[in-house]
Amino acid sequence: MATGSIYVVGSLELPEYIKIGCSRSLNVSNRMTELQCGNPFQLHLWGLFHTKHNLLQTERWVHYKLLDLKYRSEWFKGDPQEVSSIVERLVKTYAPHKCKIP
Repeated sequence: MATGSIYVVGSLELPEYIKIGCSRSLNVSNRMTELQCGNPFQLHLWGLFHTKHNLLQTERWVHYKLLDLKYRSEWFKGDPQEVSSIVERLVKTYAPHKCKIP
């Protein structure tokens, strides 16, 4: 079971577009570099939340809970600070035996 972190990333120029993804590394600087490569705007890390549970299942749960904000794939639309707070709460309270995705 791979653990890691769920990150919330976006640009200051278009702050309402937010990427929620995951990284097995506790240091997400490499992932930020990868994401920056295809993005014309400077990316900003809004939040980084470690999980002790299965990383991919946790990410899927967070994406599922934020379906109303989904824009495309791993991109969501909303206030980045509010979304980051919601993601933090979801990651902290995720319990595989209680959090089922229909």
